[in-house]
Amino acid sequence: MSEHTKLFERAAARYEVPNLTTDGLLRRRDRKRRNQRIRAGVLGLVIAIAVGWLGVNAIRSTPPVPVDDPTPPEGLGIFAPVAGRIVYVNGGTDLSVTGGTDLGYDPGLWAVDPNGPSDKQEGPSVADDVASTLVRLDLDEDAVPRGWSSDMTNLHLLGWSSDGTELLFWRWNAQFPYEQFLYILHADGSETRLNKEPMVNMRAAFSPDGSRVALSGGGLYVVDAEGGRPVRLRFPAEAEPVGVDVTFSPDGTRIAYLTKHGVGVVNADGTDAHEILANEETRLPFRWVSGLQWSPAGDRIAIGLGRDPGIYTFAPDGSDFTKVISGGISPYWSPDGSQIAYTIPCDEYPNASCPEGSPRRSSFDPQPGDSPAGLAIADADGSNIREFGFAASGPWHPGTSDDPTSEGEVVLGWPDTNKNPPGVYSWDGSSCASTYCSVSAAGGFMHNGYGSGDVEIRLDVLPEETISDDGATAVTVAGHDGIYRRIDTGREEWIVDIEGTTIAIRLSARPGTSQTDLADAYAIVESMRTEAQDNNLGFRLVFTLTTNDWDSG
Repeated sequence: MSEHTKLFERAAARYEVPNLTTDGLLRRRDRKRRNQRIRAGVLGLVIAIAVGWLGVNAIRSTPPVPVDDPTPPEGLGIFAPVAGRIVYVNGGTDLSVTGGTDLGYDPGLWAVDPNGPSDKQEGPSVADDVASTLVRLDLDEDAVPRGWSSDMTNLHLLGWSSDGTELLFWRWNAQFPYEQFLYILHADGSETRLNKEPMVNMRAAFSPDGSRVALSGGGLYVVDAEGGRPVRLRFPAEAEPVGVDVTFSPDGTRIAYLTKHGVGVVNADGTDAHEILANEETRLPFRWVSGLQWSPAGDRIAIGLGRDPGIYTFAPDGSDFTKVISGGISPYWSPDGSQIAYTIPCDEYPNASCPEGSPRRSSFDPQPGDSPAGLAIADADGSNIREFGFAASGPWHPGTSDDPTSEGEVVLGWPDTNKNPPGVYSWDGSSCASTYCSVSAAGGFMHNGYGSGDVEIRLDVLPEETISDDGATAVTVAGHDGIYRRIDTGREEWIVDIEGTTIAIRLSARPGTSQTDLADAYAIVESMRTEAQDNNLGFRLVFTLTTNDWDSG
């Protein structure tokens, strides 16, 4: 038995477990969960009785429902597993159509967690632990027309309805790629086709209320979301639409589209069409357009442009045209408008993605920091770029994922040097959340640098020597026996022995630190737990960040 373990046992025998902040929080949490279970049980009993009574009366008073009458599921239905995720197509082998395939998982329709891990493995294949975090969205292959691709790689995803219950896409015939048909996939798995005759170079967007779809391809049309004949909008010659990209304003009153010279805007009823952004060569390389997206707040429009690719944003009146991201195509806003997902393309093919395993890649897979092709996410102003090294951008589902602490959670590494989103993180002496971080086998450092910057937390592995228990109190840390002590004003520490490794968790706070910041730091320590891992330590320390204030820079 190590000297540290003996110390913890002596401390536990001498002291009663104190009523520290973390212990109080644990008891309140347990009491809250117990009360929730009791309330849920009572509510469930009441509902069961009510449903039973209503069911009996329904049987008495209503005719039977035909067996083949489908009842659509409640809520998000088949989209529930992809809530809050970015959906994209992992393409087939025909590079002229699909642009290549990520190796390491199957072709098809997939969803990536925007807070999930990056692929840091060299080689052409996505690492197994990264691929395991993806969610596949399976469509009904029986609904795919004969002669069309059955692995769902002949889809081009366009956007979600505002409530996340419908996905807009077009599908092409594998034998005749220019025969494109527009579809809505519903939460119950059924599909609605919107155009009877095939169209070419088609793009489309939902109206915010989901009742209409704007589509372009040889003109600009509006069609009812339940299907029907598309109605063509008429334009003056100077504002005639010529491009394929189209997007609704978030209030549904206007539609932005591409013109011969730039970007135009028209009222949703087809009136007041006018150009808002002209093709001025000094500022707008208006070629290779790769997406037009109105922000959720309505204050910016994003566009992917140029043979030297970049993403620009501008105000709805065309002012404040700004390049925010270099080397990116196909922008998609996050549901809250704070971030932009985009694709880092191939150098050789500047307007096409280069998935893992594609011949268009170089002979080895560049690592994060070296602009690997694939999905990337940045803040709306272009800062805090995070490169995934696989996948691609696509429509960002407006829903929220399940509790991150539930089964199937994504556990990231140590917070990196950028702004880290809320989520579950870990320390194992080596892994970063994405690219760079201050972590080693000897410990890790993070602080709320994107908040006040007043609080920092350090993990240190202590050498094999006797630790003084002067002023220490026995506590439980990360599910293990440990000790706690306040060193002085603004400094405190928890020391715990985990699988023979003694760790000091040290919290430092500047004078005047707010109680909110301290509570946030205490909550991180309280959330710590261990998981067995096949690494040098034999475990990893897992914890939760509930704000995006923390980084290791």
